[in-house]
Amino acid sequence: MRGLNRVILACFTAALQDPIANTPGLSAGAYADARRAIRCVRYLIDFCLMAQYRSHTLQTIGYMDQYLQKFRNSVQVFSEFRVTKKDWQDAKEASRGLAAGQLETCQAKLQEYFGLSATQ
Repeated sequence: MRGLNRVILACFTAALQDPIANTPGLSAGAYADARRAIRCVRYLIDFCLMAQYRSHTLQTIGYMDQYLQKFRNSVQVFSEFRVTKKDWQDAKEASRGLAAGQLETCQAKLQEYFGLSATQ
């Protein structure tokens, strides 16, 4: 967990740092959401890293309380992107449609190239 905490924030920040180079379609509003998401993840990781200390003082507990409170205040940035059951169903249907389309394309190419039907 400690290794993951050290890496995930850096990867997340690097991926969202330059909206023009990494995600050309990112609007100004989406970029602001990305920045808020980075701060939210940073608060959670700071809390987790502080929680791993072997001993705590009133000051470290105060820091942990601040990080947890900031995380709770900023976590709603992810609620917009929450996946619902309808989203899962739509994704499954789209996946089935793609698979069926690929099968038809494959069968057509077999017929075109080799003169074979799907059963042959």
